[in-house]
Amino acid sequence: MVKCAHCRDRKGKRKCPHLSGMICTACCGENRRTVFPCPADCPYLHTGESYRRQRAAPQVREKFTGRYAGYLRAGKDSLVRDLFEIERILYLGAAKAGKGDDGEIMEAVTFLRRSMSSLATVENFPGLLGRHLVDEVKKFAGDDSPGRRDEIREAADQLIRFLNSVSKCEGGDRDYIDLLHLAGHDMGFEKPVGPAKRASGIVLPGEP
Repeated sequence: MVKCAHCRDRKGKRKCPHLSGMICTACCGENRRTVFPCPADCPYLHTGESYRRQRAAPQVREKFTGRYAGYLRAGKDSLVRDLFEIERILYLGAAKAGKGDDGEIMEAVTFLRRSMSSLATVENFPGLLGRHLVDEVKKFAGDDSPGRRDEIREAADQLIRFLNSVSKCEGGDRDYIDLLHLAGHDMGFEKPVGPAKRASGIVLPGEP
């Protein structure tokens, strides 16, 4: 019996590109993308992601689609567009790449919120994700007027509330980032919404 190259106990049933050997299904599922930097062409990566998306679909719809739909029903198109872009940046910069945790996400969004304040603040040097988020947000924001900064700050506030509702946001927590990763495909985070496109142009899963 060829033993798993990771646990050295169970039978290795899958060829793992990362370990250059056979791996058991349990170790593959437990470590995929979180511990192992799985290459994009691994067939088990796509199979596993499809299975995870199917199982998590109801929760993703509730946490993401329902939240955006609620804002749209309230006529908050601008908030939806800004929030969509912020979460898209976080998805591409962290969740899709299998990097970071909820604590880093919270730090980045909090830094974004402070960066949009008109009051000068003294703070620690931000992390890489925070700097990346602010730089990308400034690109799509369109202008640096006080009113526009207020809109971005409101979107950051809403995301901070959501983060606190789904995760403790401590080092190692991944409740939000896992949800974000699973929602990425269905929400359309893979494709950016251009600056001229209105929030009402965002089509949520399940909507015509």
